[in-house]
Amino acid sequence: MIYNDAPNAIQKLKDKFEYLEKQKELIKADEDHTSWQLQNIGARIREIKRSLARLEKLDEIEFNEIEFNGRGISIR
Repeated sequence: MIYNDAPNAIQKLKDKFEYLEKQKELIKADEDHTSWQLQNIGARIREIKRSLARLEKLDEIEFNEIEFNGRGISIR
Protein backbone atom coordinates (compact mmCIF):
# COMPACT_ATOMS: atom_id res chain seq x y z
CA MET A 1 0.00 0.00 0.00
CA ILE A 2 1.24 3.45 -0.90
CA TYR A 3 0.31 6.22 1.52
CA ASN A 4 -0.39 9.76 0.30
CA ASP A 5 2.30 11.23 2.53
CA ALA A 6 4.97 8.71 1.52
CA PRO A 7 8.10 10.15 -0.09
CA ASN A 8 7.72 10.05 -3.88
CA ALA A 9 4.10 8.85 -3.56
CA ILE A 10 3.16 10.16 -7.01
CA GLN A 11 6.00 8.31 -8.73
CA LYS A 12 5.29 5.16 -6.75
CA LEU A 13 1.63 5.29 -7.81
CA LYS A 14 2.64 5.82 -11.45
CA ASP A 15 4.95 2.81 -11.26
CA LYS A 16 2.20 0.70 -9.69
CA PHE A 17 -0.25 1.86 -12.37
CA GLU A 18 2.14 0.77 -15.14
CA TYR A 19 2.68 -2.58 -13.43
CA LEU A 20 -1.07 -3.21 -13.11
CA GLU A 21 -1.66 -2.26 -16.74
CA LYS A 22 0.95 -4.84 -17.80
CA GLN A 23 -0.66 -7.43 -15.52
CA LYS A 24 -4.05 -6.66 -17.07
CA GLU A 25 -2.66 -7.33 -20.54
CA LEU A 26 -1.17 -10.63 -19.37
CA ILE A 27 -4.52 -11.66 -17.88
CA LYS A 28 -6.29 -10.78 -21.13
CA ALA A 29 -3.77 -12.81 -23.12
CA ASP A 30 -4.43 -15.89 -20.98
CA GLU A 31 -7.35 -17.77 -22.52
CA ASP A 32 -8.22 -19.36 -19.16
CA HIS A 33 -8.74 -16.10 -17.25
CA THR A 34 -11.94 -15.52 -15.34
CA SER A 35 -14.05 -12.37 -15.50
CA TRP A 36 -13.42 -11.62 -11.82
CA GLN A 37 -9.68 -11.35 -12.52
CA LEU A 38 -10.26 -8.54 -15.00
CA GLN A 39 -12.84 -6.87 -12.76
CA ASN A 40 -10.49 -6.99 -9.80
CA ILE A 41 -7.48 -5.56 -11.59
CA GLY A 42 -9.70 -2.97 -13.29
CA ALA A 43 -10.92 -1.78 -9.88
CA ARG A 44 -7.35 -1.55 -8.60
CA ILE A 45 -6.33 0.47 -11.67
CA ARG A 46 -9.28 2.87 -11.20
CA GLU A 47 -8.35 3.40 -7.54
CA ILE A 48 -4.74 4.15 -8.48
CA LYS A 49 -5.96 6.69 -11.08
CA ARG A 50 -8.16 8.41 -8.47
CA SER A 51 -5.30 8.53 -5.97
CA LEU A 52 -2.94 9.93 -8.58
CA ALA A 53 -5.42 12.63 -9.58
CA ARG A 54 -5.90 13.67 -5.93
CA LEU A 55 -2.18 13.79 -5.20
CA GLU A 56 -1.33 15.66 -8.39
CA LYS A 57 -4.02 18.22 -7.60
CA LEU A 58 -2.64 18.65 -4.08
CA ASP A 59 0.89 18.93 -5.47
CA GLU A 60 -0.17 21.93 -7.60
CA ILE A 61 -1.41 23.97 -4.62
CA GLU A 62 0.85 26.88 -3.81
CA PHE A 63 1.13 27.95 -0.20
CA ASN A 64 2.05 31.41 0.98
CA GLU A 65 4.50 31.74 3.80
CA ILE A 66 2.77 33.25 6.82
CA GLU A 67 4.75 34.90 9.57
CA PHE A 68 3.20 35.52 12.97
CA ASN A 69 4.52 38.30 15.12
CA GLY A 70 3.29 40.16 18.18
CA ARG A 71 1.40 42.81 16.16
CA GLY A 72 -0.23 40.79 13.44
CA ILE A 73 0.32 38.52 10.49
CA SER A 74 2.45 39.12 7.43
CA ILE A 75 2.02 37.03 4.31
CA ARG A 76 4.87 36.58 1.86
